[in-house]
Order: sequence, then structure tokens, then C-alpha cells
Amino acid sequence: MNDNSISFIVGVTGGFLSYCFDVSPFFHVLLWAVTLDLITGIVASFVNEHMMFNSKRLSKGICKKIIILTLVGFSHQLDLMLHLDVICSTVTFFFIGSDGLSILENCAKMNIPLPNVLLRSLEQVKELGSNDNKKH
Repeated sequence: MNDNSISFIVGVTGGFLSYCFDVSPFFHVLLWAVTLDLITGIVASFVNEHMMFNSKRLSKGICKKIIILTLVGFSHQLDLMLHLDVICSTVTFFFIGSDGLSILENCAKMNIPLPNVLLRSLEQVKELGSNDNKKH
């Protein structure tokens, strides 16, 4: 892929995102969280000796992030249609929190010191998630 193709893709994507989202501060925070989650995940795979970089896993992660941004865009369109400001904010806050937890997990995998309160909270969230998976 050459530089012109990349510029074209970035330009079209940026235009689409500007159209779909009313580019609120919440959306900026979500974009930072998504980006930081991807970066910390990649760095953790190189720093942690028990993990290996996996391009297939990275591709899945990027696809998930695209779906997240699409859901936020859809929720924004619902807000516009229903003349509300609640749906998009709620969805955006949920995904900011979810990515925030993932960033903390990635930091823990890199052996970055985290407060014990956060480590215990992460353990509880993991246990809740594993219990939910056993029910299905």
C-alpha cells in the first residue's frame, strides 16, 4: 500500500466519522481509549515474555474497535432521530470504561505497577466475566 492509498483511506474514514459523530469530547476520549488499548496490547505482547505478538489477534482487535465505533455512530444517529442526547453518551461511556479496563489489564501484563485496589478490581471483573461465560 502506497502513501496515497493510506492518505485516501484516512481522509475517507475521517470524513465518515465526522459525518456520523457530532465529534463530542466524549468521542475524543473514546478514540484515545481505543488507540491506547491497541497500543498497550501490542507493546504488552512484546514486553511480556509469556505473550507473543499475533497479527491475527491484532486484526480481530481492530475489527472489534471498528464495530465499537460503528455502534457509537449508530447510537448518535438514534439520538438525532429521537431528539435525545442520552443514548450516544451512554454507549460511549460504556466503551470508554471497557477500553479503560483493557488498558489497565495490558499495563498489568507489562508489569507496570498498579495500585492494589485496581488489581483487585480487575480480578473481580475477570471472575464476573468467566462466571457469565459459564452460564452461556
